Amino acid sequence: MVEMGWGKRIGSLLTAMALTGMVAACGQVDSPQSTLSATTAQTNSSTDSVGPALTEDQLKLFNETMDQWQRKNDGTLVESMGPTLLEGSTMNVSSKGYHAGDAYEIGVWCMGHGSVKAKWILGDTLSYTTEVQCSPQIGAEDSIFTGDDAKESTMTHTAQDDTMAQVAYRIIKVEDYKSQSDS
Repeated sequence: MVEMGWGKRIGSLLTAMALTGMVAACGQVDSPQSTLSATTAQTNSSTDSVGPALTEDQLKLFNETMDQWQRKNDGTLVESMGPTLLEGSTMNVSSKGYHAGDAYEIGVWCMGHGSVKAKWILGDTLSYTTEVQCSPQIGAEDSIFTGDDAKESTMTHTAQDDTMAQVAYRIIKVEDYKSQSDS
């Protein structure tokens, strides 16, 4: 058995501490098992911080919030996306049919920090742009539009500045909608 001197023991201990600190500071080691998706749950169950993946609690909160919004607004789901990690921008093109005179409500949600610019384009004539302030508990924006005949819509989400967030949207057809001018 080889005896180490105190200097070597302290040096080995410091090296081990430094390596442990570097791994902890990096957060996650790249491996096939560490690949994340928007619906992957992390072991941290707090909803206070949002990283590349949502915790089980965050995903549950996100989905419950969207489902409550849809029930409250009594609509039929037309299209949706997310939650998904926003890295720069995302674009979703849908070939769902939209009809003139029908009312549609768009809901956009953002969980994390920063803000997200959302732009929805319906056919060639209608567009809607909003900026959603993200929050650890969920930021949201929504609006109602009467549609034009269109065979396609495009939703684009763009992260503003240093945003780190999960985003989602839903578009519902609003049943029995009465516009302000009809009242």
